[in-house]
Amino acid sequence: MQILLNELSLNGQFESVEDFSENAIPKIISVFKDLGEKDLVYKKYDFFNQNVTAHQNVHQILTGAASRTFDEIRRFKVYLFNLFEDPYWEESPKHSFDNNYIYQDSDIRGTSLAESCERDLMVLSFLHVDFTTNQLIVTKNVNNIEVENLLDKGDYFEACWNLNKTTLEEYCHNKYNDKSKLNFTLIDDRHGFNLLESNDDIEIFKGGFKKFEELTWQQIGVDDGLDYKPYDNKNFYKEIKTKKHKFRINQKYRCFGFVENGIFYVLCFDLTHKLSD
Repeated sequence: MQILLNELSLNGQFESVEDFSENAIPKIISVFKDLGEKDLVYKKYDFFNQNVTAHQNVHQILTGAASRTFDEIRRFKVYLFNLFEDPYWEESPKHSFDNNYIYQDSDIRGTSLAESCERDLMVLSFLHVDFTTNQLIVTKNVNNIEVENLLDKGDYFEACWNLNKTTLEEYCHNKYNDKSKLNFTLIDDRHGFNLLESNDDIEIFKGGFKKFEELTWQQIGVDDGLDYKPYDNKNFYKEIKTKKHKFRINQKYRCFGFVENGIFYVLCFDLTHKLSD
């Protein structure tokens, strides 16, 4: 993916370097952690001249005393290290000044946001009142273009999903990590994602996982829709000694697994209701 740093999201809006360090940097770092090794983050030549506070720009903060004072800025420099060099999108621009690019009634030609419309439709923004949503609508001439806006942890995986750049299996392995209630590292390849043949089934399972993840364990235990309960078939993955459970994806589909340390390890899906029967 080609992701562009949105320099428009830095215009001196932070009251202090401490404000920037505490409220903006952790979110940006979490986005960088989600990116893959092959993902490229492009920027404008003048990105480091963008003001963070009223009196200090990016370059001054990353090279001045603040970089030795605030732990978050030191961590940020690790992720930004390669950004001091290439890639700059202006070396090979894709958008043309012959077209109009409008965002919130402003002409944005010559910006990373406009350039993203001609690349992979993805920008990375800092905390800014004009860029608070994960989808930004840019009008190119008379047509609206939806650009994915990365603001915090997990946004990248949602953006890849929205842009059809990932499968549900890849999405789940990336989205639900060691801090989630769901884990897909032990799923049976024979009875897992390969069973989902239609887009409808894929969306149904994605929605079921989302609901499970967003509820607390207490809510999961009493939710009529999920119908979370033990599964007592002794021959079911008998090599795994932990008690098995299942929850409902919809009236017919089920998800089976076991819980350990507050994490539900998914073992398989059931699309026929045969396991439950």
